[in-house]
Amino acid sequence: MHSIDHIKDRAQGQWPTILVGMGAPSSCLVNKHGPCPFGCGGRESFRFDDKNGSGSFICTHCGSGTGTTFASKLLGLEDSKDLPKVVEAVGKVLGIQPEQDREEVFRREYRRTGNVTDAYRKAFGDHESSKQAVYGKANRLANRLGLNKPAPVNGQTHGPVNGQGHLPAPVNGQTHGPVNGQGHL
Repeated sequence: MHSIDHIKDRAQGQWPTILVGMGAPSSCLVNKHGPCPFGCGGRESFRFDDKNGSGSFICTHCGSGTGTTFASKLLGLEDSKDLPKVVEAVGKVLGIQPEQDREEVFRREYRRTGNVTDAYRKAFGDHESSKQAVYGKANRLANRLGLNKPAPVNGQTHGPVNGQGHLPAPVNGQTHGPVNGQGHL
């Protein structure tokens, strides 16, 4: 899942593009004194210095800050109080889906394929973690979303669907619970 720190890391070095994507005039995103884009009235008070790719700026009238502060001012929000909203807006400009959108992709893919690991990887793009780590994360998410509920068989519930989304194999016409957590007896 994408945290605030993850999105801030992805924004590092990309602040001019992000801020233009959020509506900032590109003319204010140069390292020269000019009018403040936040409307404080200063004609030569603002400078976007972008130190170390952080999106930093200085205004002698309304203060200084980083890219998230700049973005919050563009959105009319308070940087510290509304940080999750600011970071979500930055994430959208970067093409990072909000968590609820990724969860919906996970739900849809899980229902379509019945494979919790593949659904998680498709929704969250986690191709670096081990299969076991992804399996654990995916099952926790499926449980939180209520997707790992017992499945009805002939109108009755016969134990939980295993982590792979498949019912245990029938043995002599009867369904037994999964033995190894993979749905294999």
